Amino acid sequence: MTRIQAFTTHLITSLLVVFSVAAIALWIWYPDFYASTNNIWQPLSIMIGVDAVLGPVMMLILFKPGKPGLKFDVAVILTIQIIALAGAASLLYLERPKLTVYYDGMFVCLSSNNVNAINVDPEQFMRDDFLVPQAYLPEPSNIADQRAWDQRLSELPDGSLMLPPYVFGDKFEAIGSNGLAAMQYEDLDLTKVIAEDSEYYATWQKFAQKHGEKINDYIYLSMTCSVNEHLAAVDRKTGAIIDAVAIPSLNTTKKRILN
Repeated sequence: MTRIQAFTTHLITSLLVVFSVAAIALWIWYPDFYASTNNIWQPLSIMIGVDAVLGPVMMLILFKPGKPGLKFDVAVILTIQIIALAGAASLLYLERPKLTVYYDGMFVCLSSNNVNAINVDPEQFMRDDFLVPQAYLPEPSNIADQRAWDQRLSELPDGSLMLPPYVFGDKFEAIGSNGLAAMQYEDLDLTKVIAEDSEYYATWQKFAQKHGEKINDYIYLSMTCSVNEHLAAVDRKTGAIIDAVAIPSLNTTKKRILN
């Protein structure tokens, strides 16, 4: 096998593997807007850079028929690629959104690790209009419930960053009339942030072109997945998240305050 043949074979094989993993991530693990809200591009870019670019280039440089130590060089290249591929794929798989929970005016994406930790079955909240199962965590409705809530939070390990959606899995409910009413009460107005920031204005225009007049039928609520905050566009009648727009809630105002 010549150097060019080795490079070509290695490149094609690497591309097939890398883009197969990327396709699974984009279409199955992080469907639709969950890819951007979870910022999967960083691990994907590292995986593509190492496996689809660096690996084949190293093969092109180091491969020489009959070269002493050639098998060792090839083994090193393959090892580096496998480590990058396995690391990125494992991270994407473990951090994939398994359940999106509405609580206190915002949606929080719970990863596979989070869901397993609180022993919740996401499938019980699955509906045909949900890309990822959605649940509702009601706030305490009386003093006794609030005290029990506070007690459970106080028992978390020092320095824990766990928020209620990560802790109160046993209190999750399917999204019904109570959840819809809570969402509608927290609906956000985007007028200020769109008017004051040209970047967010452009983002909003793209979103508006995609959804047309339906944008007026959605509830807009904060949505946090991974380290990113977006605004979830929620169907006012069903509570299903239709899409997410890359605008933070920082400069938005609750419509009930404006009214």
